[in-house]
Amino acid sequence: MKKTKRLLIDSKILILLQKTRIATFSQIQKFRPEINSRELKSSFFELKRKGLIANLKCSIRKIPITGPVFKSDSESLKKVGQTERTLRERWKNVADSVETIWYVRGKEPEISKIEHDLHLNEVLLNLKSSNPKLSWLNENQWTQIYGARGHALPDILVLNPEGNPAYFIDWAGSYRSTRCIQLIDYAESMSIPIELW
Repeated sequence: MKKTKRLLIDSKILILLQKTRIATFSQIQKFRPEINSRELKSSFFELKRKGLIANLKCSIRKIPITGPVFKSDSESLKKVGQTERTLRERWKNVADSVETIWYVRGKEPEISKIEHDLHLNEVLLNLKSSNPKLSWLNENQWTQIYGARGHALPDILVLNPEGNPAYFIDWAGSYRSTRCIQLIDYAESMSIPIELW
């Protein structure tokens, strides 16, 4: 592989891992389908050899990503109780799987957030399948731009084609209704719709 092409692939991987915090190899392949598997593996090997990325194996519970369990509208608060039940039910009978996750060295993942971040990646990939040019800001990026503070902030701000806020996304895991209400209230205070997945 030519050096300039290698550097381009390396930078795409590093930028993606900084934006998503962590990802599996297969998730990175899906986020970056323009990079063939052989080139991607070669780049991973080089980045790891240079000490720029690292990996670890972990056991996580994977649930299928089919769509949001909640979308804000005028009836939002009436649906929160059902949303909490749906969020809790989906974790029943879910088997563990062992995954190798990748991250930028020096930005080691918080063990308690690995499952959350991998599922959030799956949500983004689900959205990218219908909108390949999907553009988004992670929580660190959008909170810096909008000066947001608080403990109940959505994970992702999806942007419209002009680069303006379109809607928030939050991987809701198994949130209780109080946490859902906090997220909905925050989104409403910004006049931006929210989806809980």
